[in-house]
Amino acid sequence: MNLIIHNRELVAGSRFANPSIAFLLSVYLGFSPVYWLPGISVAQLAAVKLLLVGSAVLTVFIVVADARHVRLPKGLLGPAGVILMLFVGAPGLFQAATAGHAFGRVLDTVLGFTFMWALYNYVRRGGDAKRVFIGAALIISALSILTILNLTAGFPTWRAPFGAGRLPLHITGFGAGRTGWSNGIALNLPTAVLFLSRARMRRFPVGRILTFILILVSIVGSQIVCGGRAGLVASLLVIAAFALTGSSRSMAAVAIVTTVLVAFFLSDFLFEQLRINRLATAVVSVDTIDKFSAGRVRGYIVALDLIGQSPFIGHGIGQVSLQQYGLGYPDIHNIWLKMAVESGIALPVFVFLIICAVLAKALALAKQLRGKDLERDDRLFMLALILIVFVGVVLSFFEPNVLIGTFQNSAIWWAAAGTILGYRANIAKA
Repeated sequence: MNLIIHNRELVAGSRFANPSIAFLLSVYLGFSPVYWLPGISVAQLAAVKLLLVGSAVLTVFIVVADARHVRLPKGLLGPAGVILMLFVGAPGLFQAATAGHAFGRVLDTVLGFTFMWALYNYVRRGGDAKRVFIGAALIISALSILTILNLTAGFPTWRAPFGAGRLPLHITGFGAGRTGWSNGIALNLPTAVLFLSRARMRRFPVGRILTFILILVSIVGSQIVCGGRAGLVASLLVIAAFALTGSSRSMAAVAIVTTVLVAFFLSDFLFEQLRINRLATAVVSVDTIDKFSAGRVRGYIVALDLIGQSPFIGHGIGQVSLQQYGLGYPDIHNIWLKMAVESGIALPVFVFLIICAVLAKALALAKQLRGKDLERDDRLFMLALILIVFVGVVLSFFEPNVLIGTFQNSAIWWAAAGTILGYRANIAKA
């Protein structure tokens, strides 16, 4: 039983069966967290990525429009949700530091919803979303391996084009910094596991295990060498989820054993790289925890004070920099606090409702499929999609622009949400 064959309106010769559309979506998602590449300027790469996502979304809507089957979700996840979100966030937009800040936030919001709707229509009309996500994960895995080789073998010798120091690849990854790269690849880990459940791999159990270790080591290893702790924690939660659900006991066992062995043999390196040594003190205090968090705790305290000063209309997008309060970084590393500071407390409440709506659809779909004779691919895929949504929420409590604020790095989250909605719609029409 395949999840995409549930809609009676689905025609046998769907144009989404053409692998070129899946390839276009995969390439975009695979490079969406990449902010620089050697031999191409940052601006050129950004333009290429914008062209990729624009082409992918436009292609999907052209195909469904040609068949007169364009559909958009209802309620908070549809056009009404975009309008309401912009309305609720209007205080922050009107008080924005510049018109560019306001336009950027509007564009980021519209892109997120539009990409979600594109995947929703792609799945509804028979598109193979599993192929899209697996392709993206393999691209991420290949790029992650390069960051590890940069540290362990000194090759490639690329350096990020950001900042005066031009940091090496193993510190920044292919992101603007260690944090963004670690978060972006964490969102791809759940679907990386899907590659192992494909039918053609089942005949080669040894090959599956080796491939799994390669994918696991590449993504988690890249997070370790870059030192992106929030993304690493999210990845470990993903591994734990697969182990606890029993969806793939053999792979879960391999993941746990691999993780324990890496932690054991690289304990000294991890102790310093992940800044755990900052907690090596006889007395654990707020200052100690703040030091371990690279000053994030102080940022949260400042944010709460700013919210208290203007709880309903905020201070405006781009108007607050924590550097004004003696911290060494500008952004509040918690998207919920940041939204409340910028636009008032109503906006984070509304965004929370949107996420709850996505999770409600995912849980409803999982409930409807319980007991059905689903292929193992489909069961793992449903778990992976739910985990992507969950990982995004986890990261949002530690980062300033996850889900809202940096669409490129969170594109796969919106894609997962759209895929969940598409499968849910197909089940409802079955």
